[in-house]
Formats: sequence, C-alpha cells, structure tokens
Amino acid sequence: MNYEFEIAKLDLELKHMREMQAIYRERVDAHEKGLEYTGTRLDRIETDLEMLTANVNKLVAALLREHKNGGTQ
Repeated sequence: MNYEFEIAKLDLELKHMREMQAIYRERVDAHEKGLEYTGTRLDRIETDLEMLTANVNKLVAALLREHKNGGTQ
C-alpha cells in the first residue's frame, strides 16, 4: 500500500471537509442574522400598528362625539 498517496488523499479530503464546514457556518450565520432582522422588523411593525390602531380609535371616538350638523353633543 502506498501510504504517502493515502495520506495526501486524506489531507485533501480533510481540507475539503473544512472548507465545506466553513461554508455551512457562513450560511447558518447569515440565516440567523436574517431571522434576527425579521424579528426586529416585525416588532417595529407591531408597535406601529398598535399606535395606528390607537390613533384611529381616537379619531373614531372624536367623530362619534361630534354632532351630524357640525356641533358637539
């Protein structure tokens, strides 16, 4: 058996495996950053919608208090 050839072959396989592992780690990191961004963005949207809902409720309440001919009840 040619041990030098087998060692060189295993070295190449190990190098390839490490490269593939690095690529996988980069993809996982990018995915996690994307999820973090999405979560942050959804939190902001939820806050904005709550504020919008409160403002619309205030507007509706003000309109309901106003009399049909422009006066107040």
